[in-house]
Amino acid sequence: LFRINGQPIFIRGGNWILSDGLLRLSEKRYQTDIKFHADMNFNMIRCWGGGIAERPEFYHYCDVYGLL
Repeated sequence: LFRINGQPIFIRGGNWILSDGLLRLSEKRYQTDIKFHADMNFNMIRCWGGGIAERPEFYHYCDVYGLL
């Protein structure tokens, strides 16, 4: 159990590994893949990227679908 802003939250999550090391995924692909995680009732995505940060679209759709 974690606390976010003082509220307890049970983390349900998945792992994100870069599908493309050159960060060429389309915005639609980010939306679809991140919505897939949200549809599985996840509330967190663990990013493993070998030191590569995802593009802004990734974080945008995490915000849209309420994923940490």
